[in-house]
Amino acid sequence: MEVIKRCFRFPQYKSAVPIMDALYNLGLEEMENAIEPDSTFRTGKEWAGVWTRDISYSIILSMATLQPKVAQYSSEKLKIIVSFRIQGQEVLGRSLLTG
Repeated sequence: MEVIKRCFRFPQYKSAVPIMDALYNLGLEEMENAIEPDSTFRTGKEWAGVWTRDISYSIILSMATLQPKVAQYSSEKLKIIVSFRIQGQEVLGRSLLTG
């Protein structure tokens, strides 16, 4: 199974409850599928760019450990967006960075 092959580079989880093992592997698959071409985490199917709540929460939960570079790129991109908001400019996610 492709998911299993892709997940081997991450810490493995094995329990006496198969559904827990499957949920763990599903989480790894979801994380892999959430990486954008610009190496940031996608926050949702219909939402481009990085969003403070989603990225911060994901990084805190463990994605910084499992995907340190993607977490770093997402944080750096978020920092750019936040700095423009602080300066009083309206920012709608991707607009400053992708046009």
